[in-house]
Amino acid sequence: MSWQQFGFQWLTLTGVLALVLWGGGYCWPQWQADALLAWLGLLLFSAFTMLSYAIGQRAVYHTNKNKFIAIYINLIIIKLALCVALSLTYRYWHPLTHPLYVLPFLGIYIIYTIFETQLMMKLSKIKSQNVKH
Repeated sequence: MSWQQFGFQWLTLTGVLALVLWGGGYCWPQWQADALLAWLGLLLFSAFTMLSYAIGQRAVYHTNKNKFIAIYINLIIIKLALCVALSLTYRYWHPLTHPLYVLPFLGIYIIYTIFETQLMMKLSKIKSQNVKH
């Protein structure tokens, strides 16, 4: 997968999620109260996805095939830790407006995790094709 293909998919996903967040703020007033957490999550996870792709693309050509899997698992753990840290920090600095304040943020986390998994699967296929030749 080239940077252009990745960039198009990444931009499309980020744009759709931004539109959903923006539209959700108008449809559900509960989203407006805690929209900052969702927008911060969108910014964090979109940047992290770009970083994951760059790291994964370099790791796919490593001679040790287990290195790619280890890097992928470490990236997921780091992203989960960032998710928890951002959520707890937000919760500490902003009073609760409703109990489901974190749902849009977690939705963005899950969507970007699915996207990254699909992305890493494509990258691993590149690796397996290079090994066969």
